[in-house]
Amino acid sequence: MRFVTISQRLLLLLLVPVVSLLLFAGSLLWHNLGSYRDARQTLGMMEISVAAGNLIHALQIERGASAGFLQSHGQKFASRLSGIRAETGQRLQTYRQLLATRETASPEQDAALNRTLARVDEQLMQLAALRTKVDQLQIEPAASSAYYSATVAAQLDAMSAMGRYNQNVLISRKLLAYQALIRTKENAGLERALSVPVFIANAVTPQAYRTILSKVYKQDAFLELFRSQAEPEELASLQSALDSPAAAAVQRLRDRMAEQALSGGFDVDPEVWFTAITDKINLLYTTEQLLTRNVVAQASAIEAAAWQKLLWLSVLVLAALLLTVIGGLRIAHGIVRPLQVVAAAAEQAVSSGDFSRRVAEQGAEELQRTSQAFNHLMQTFSALIADTQRGSSNIAAVSAALASSSTQIQHSAASQGMPLPPWRQQLNRPPAASAKHSPAPGLR
Repeated sequence: MRFVTISQRLLLLLLVPVVSLLLFAGSLLWHNLGSYRDARQTLGMMEISVAAGNLIHALQIERGASAGFLQSHGQKFASRLSGIRAETGQRLQTYRQLLATRETASPEQDAALNRTLARVDEQLMQLAALRTKVDQLQIEPAASSAYYSATVAAQLDAMSAMGRYNQNVLISRKLLAYQALIRTKENAGLERALSVPVFIANAVTPQAYRTILSKVYKQDAFLELFRSQAEPEELASLQSALDSPAAAAVQRLRDRMAEQALSGGFDVDPEVWFTAITDKINLLYTTEQLLTRNVVAQASAIEAAAWQKLLWLSVLVLAALLLTVIGGLRIAHGIVRPLQVVAAAAEQAVSSGDFSRRVAEQGAEELQRTSQAFNHLMQTFSALIADTQRGSSNIAAVSAALASSSTQIQHSAASQGMPLPPWRQQLNRPPAASAKHSPAPGLR
């Protein structure tokens, strides 16, 4: 396409920075939009992880109560199971509702997460059937505990997969502390479930005791990991749980099992053990809730900051674009308008023959010089025309004077009867006649 006017060429020149600004701004906005989406996904995953942690806590309690119910052949924990199951059902519903509203990410991340979530869903679909078997005493305590442990393990794997959506270092530390605390609680729950049959039987095999001790040691290891990542407020909450009467009661019962592991005869009511360690786990759960509130609050703050940054960046980009376009148009108008005025004045002067018009000498230095040159040219034309008109007037006046003198001489000669002088006669002849009777210049 050929541009023939200055306006079109200036617009093409303005198009270059505008397109460059749009490309740069688009890239910047896309990057910040990605950061905002990551923050939103992180917040969503944190909320789902919290719901999963709450569900794990309920499943851990239900695991221990179910094991005690089966080990005692339905004589103990029967009154607790219905309430525990109702709490598990509520938390399962909340978990599924949040999971249904989660945002998708990249296909690779979603594929990995969907695989772990499918395993969780497969485990949870078996919960109702397992409860029926427990109620009818048609399953062994070990098999029941194994199901709950597998379900919790699948949930923990899913939480780890959700953590991969996060790209913030602070959130990563929180997640590491969170998972360390959940795994501490999981091993405490396993210790609770494994110890209930021991106290019911009033004896423990060496293999069973070694398994129980491994769960105690794992709790200590995960607590150390938690301490390395937690904030002072969270550490204080943990220490309060570990210094509680419930923790002291759990330790006393552990010591009794250790002292009489070989001989047996613990004389411990399994429900007393269950209550003591459940109270301790609930205190750890209080620390977990504090941690999850902090994680969600931090994720929310990151999301809000990302949204605010994206909003302000959009406003700045729009303002920069408007300023560029408006400024460019004003500059183009400031260049083109004076030139259009000069061109219109020149066209009018040529068409009307009026060279007295002048244009304003304003604008940029070059435009002022152009206006000054135009005005000077018009002034020169006006002066030349005035001089020509004055010369024509002088010639006309001389011609009139000569004609008047000739007439007077003719009248004077006629009145005196004198012939006209030859030069006068020559003047009175027509031009053609004078040329006819004049001798050639070479014959004179």
